[in-house]
Amino acid sequence: MGRKELIIVLFAAFGLVWGGCDRSRREEARDREAEARQKIKKMGHDAREKVRKLDRDIQATVQPDGDHASAKLDDAALLAKVKAKLASDAGLTTLKNVNVDTRDSVVTLRGTVESDTQRQQIERAAAQVNGVRRVVNELKVVR
Repeated sequence: MGRKELIIVLFAAFGLVWGGCDRSRREEARDREAEARQKIKKMGHDAREKVRKLDRDIQATVQPDGDHASAKLDDAALLAKVKAKLASDAGLTTLKNVNVDTRDSVVTLRGTVESDTQRQQIERAAAQVNGVRRVVNELKVVR
């Protein structure tokens, strides 16, 4: 083999090696690109899920369910009726130390009264109001 042929063979070998390296770099670049696309796709999916969850949380906060809002209105109306009944009953108009709370149609009485008779009278009056399911009497007698 002559010098000219040897140079041709060397260039050919160099070309094959160079081409092979170039090909493996392209494959590696394609693999990295595919990985990057998958990561971006996953990040997009995760971001969409976070936005959906945040939207659901906001909706739940801003627009409570109708039953909950209705129950609050019912309790407020019941509270007004019980307070009106206590104020109109004879001898109960001067009650300043009695607090009335309502929740789920249950009336809770708290505070202080002058006698056990007055304590019982307040409880009976509250129980007579239409819509009251139960009365919790936590009134204390202070003499």
